[in-house]
Amino acid sequence: MKAHYLIPLCAVLILGTMLIATPTTAAGMADEKTLINDSWLTLKTKIALAFDVRVKGWQIDVETMEGVVMLRGKVDSGAAKHAAESIAKMLDGVNMVKNDLEVIAPRDIMTKAPK
Repeated sequence: MKAHYLIPLCAVLILGTMLIATPTTAAGMADEKTLINDSWLTLKTKIALAFDVRVKGWQIDVETMEGVVMLRGKVDSGAAKHAAESIAKMLDGVNMVKNDLEVIAPRDIMTKAPK
């Protein structure tokens, strides 16, 4: 496993543990269930994006509200933007995906040397 996957994976595992360990009360249980489902969808989406080679998942912000997954951030190609949306759409529980990802071309590494 590459080292740059280790930090997002650890963060996702910690977040998942916190979500599972969070107690729910009888009052507002429907709201809590929606919150937990949305949090779970966000977590699943982040995990799927982090392990897909077509996108750099750690550069994508994911939010979920009532089953609608919102993707924000910057990607380096239209293919990566489309792939991120496809990944999110295929997850169970996702009702809709709002793809607000910006395509930013990678900077040219070769720059002119100062004279």
